[in-house]
Amino acid sequence: IDQLSLDSTDCSCSDQAKVLIDFSSIVRSMSIVQNQYPVRPGQSVFVDRNIDWAQVIIEMFSRKLDKLYVENHHQ
Repeated sequence: IDQLSLDSTDCSCSDQAKVLIDFSSIVRSMSIVQNQYPVRPGQSVFVDRNIDWAQVIIEMFSRKLDKLYVENHHQ
């Protein structure tokens, strides 16, 4: 897969980091847009403060992924 675009208002997956790392194993380019809508606390992509997002992104780039675009409108 050359490119994957994720446009979300909330995330209901139980392990956001694993999902993104798994995607990064099969795509070269990923775009993630987190829209600003009233969502449940902690349900936005990249908002979980218990995850070391820098380490997740490093892990993503150690796989097939070589381009990542993140646009976060969540406040």
